Amino acid sequence: ARLRPFVCVGLAYFLVGVIVPSVWLHLRGEKGEWTATGIIWSVAGGALGAIGALGIILAFTFGGRPIYVMPLVFGGAPVVNAFLTIYLAGKMREISPWFLAGLIMVTLGAVTVLVTAPHAAASNAPVAEGLWSWVWRLAAIALAIGSWGSYGPVLHKGQAAMYHSRLRSLICVGAAYFIIAVIVPYFFLGEMGEASSYLRLGTFWALLAGAFGAIGALGIILAFNFGGRPVYVMPLVFGGAPVINVLTTLA
Repeated sequence: ARLRPFVCVGLAYFLVGVIVPSVWLHLRGEKGEWTATGIIWSVAGGALGAIGALGIILAFTFGGRPIYVMPLVFGGAPVVNAFLTIYLAGKMREISPWFLAGLIMVTLGAVTVLVTAPHAAASNAPVAEGLWSWVWRLAAIALAIGSWGSYGPVLHKGQAAMYHSRLRSLICVGAAYFIIAVIVPYFFLGEMGEASSYLRLGTFWALLAGAFGAIGALGIILAFNFGGRPVYVMPLVFGGAPVINVLTTLA
């Protein structure tokens, strides 16, 4: 199944990223306020996150294997993030060799951890081959890199535009995920179908994955709220996530 786990992720984002913070915001309130600019940037950030996840799914669909898809994504996303953040801040001329060296180290670290990790036996499922399969595979990987690399800076601008509101930004992210990961795939499942079905265990794991994603988005928002900047928050996240990924997989 490809689309059904994606739908479950979107549902989990809707629960953790929309329902819960909306209730909290209604009962307890929070500093900041809704602004059109903040909503646009925050929704765009959530859309980039969802599109990046879709890019990963498409890369696997076109025959990509996690052993090189994920290192490319985790290695490339910090580069896109760093340069987009610097560009938006108008600091391109202030890039130092030490910054580039650190960025290269984070990228190489992510790639090394994922490539050298023990992996399960290869699946016997058929793998799409051919020139066009490679083209679409690389395009899907590039989509994930560009989307996840842009996620942090765009979300940061949305939060800042709503006067550093945490919950409002998270609600916008959850709403974007719900539209892209639930409504759109549900239409395709109804029109085109898929050779899969919802089972309790698979649904549980997919919902859990979505919940972790939403909690991770909240963690990034909190880091920004406490003064963190995307130029170093996101490289640390993309550098540390592969470590957790590998240890969890091995466990």
